[in-house]
Amino acid sequence: MSPSQINLAFDLYGTLLDTTSVAKRLAEHLPKDANVSGITAEWRKHQLEYSWRIVAMGRYENFEVLTRKSLIHVTEEAGYHLDGAAIEDVIAAYDKLDAFSDVYPALEKLSTLPNQILKLTSISIDGQQFSQECRKSDQLCEQNYRPTVACCSRRHSMLQTFPKGIRISRDENRNPFDIVGARNVGMNAIWVDRGGKGWVDQLGKPTEIVNSLEDVAQIIQKL
Repeated sequence: MSPSQINLAFDLYGTLLDTTSVAKRLAEHLPKDANVSGITAEWRKHQLEYSWRIVAMGRYENFEVLTRKSLIHVTEEAGYHLDGAAIEDVIAAYDKLDAFSDVYPALEKLSTLPNQILKLTSISIDGQQFSQECRKSDQLCEQNYRPTVACCSRRHSMLQTFPKGIRISRDENRNPFDIVGARNVGMNAIWVDRGGKGWVDQLGKPTEIVNSLEDVAQIIQKL
């Protein structure tokens, strides 16, 4: 690695892709009076919770399986039963989530920085390949989930050592675990605070806070 090269890891869900955009597909399978946005938010919450619980139990299931199980959980809890075809249709929508409006401009800025960069992990949007190396979370974490030390350390080692490796995350639903987990193993971590609500978690802090993904390029240029 050249002295000027910096390796970046972008979190996909919530940072590059808007997980709430799946609500459009879910709404097609629920009554018109259903609180689709609320159910979608609970789905994301339980999706993450399932990953933490299964790690705590010493077990492993891939993220798609946990996504499916958490969908069934929240819809049944809300009083709605989706048949198998409906469930698979909604799950398939996770492969076609909308990108946030600042994603493409930000990646274009990063791709034009001279003599730097960039090994982007876990990113391919609408068929556009911005990364040199794409790895699924399952492969990166060797059947583990964030923010376990095993998973975060694995990612850290792939991104070289501090300060060469930088994690970029926006934890929707006020979940700061990606940032705190990255900092716990010595990585730099940039938090994208699109809502401008500020950082409140007491277990750790990001290295930098930006309000738009486009601002990341300015930080990289200063390193």
